[in-house]
Amino acid sequence: MNMTTNIANIPMKTNLNEIPQDDSDDPMVKDILNEFQQEMNNQEVMKETAPVYVINNPIEPIKTQKISNKNNNYYNEEFMKKSAIIIVIIAFIFSPVIFSSIIDKLPLNLSSLLEDYNYYIKLILAFIAIYLMFNYNLL
Repeated sequence: MNMTTNIANIPMKTNLNEIPQDDSDDPMVKDILNEFQQEMNNQEVMKETAPVYVINNPIEPIKTQKISNKNNNYYNEEFMKKSAIIIVIIAFIFSPVIFSSIIDKLPLNLSSLLEDYNYYIKLILAFIAIYLMFNYNLL
């Protein structure tokens, strides 16, 4: 193997115990250390002045109890009203008289399309109507 630099020409480190230069006298380092010291002092002041919240009543352990349903009857007025509204909407949309009268008033190409997909269109209309009722808190 050929070496490009002779070993005798490589300088050796002679001072192994040399102490690195101390930068604590540098003004820039002093400024940064002073800023850190000010931040630490500010944090200590904030800790001392922070409000302390004390809870007087300890939290009681949660007791596992069997939850009993006090309303055992099947009559619920709110559910009855919602069910009645949904039935009226479905009856209105699926009524053959109303839907066929709407189809008769449309152009021929559109009415033939609606007659082919009659069931699916009615389902979509029922979904839209019920969704809007729930969205506007009418149900």
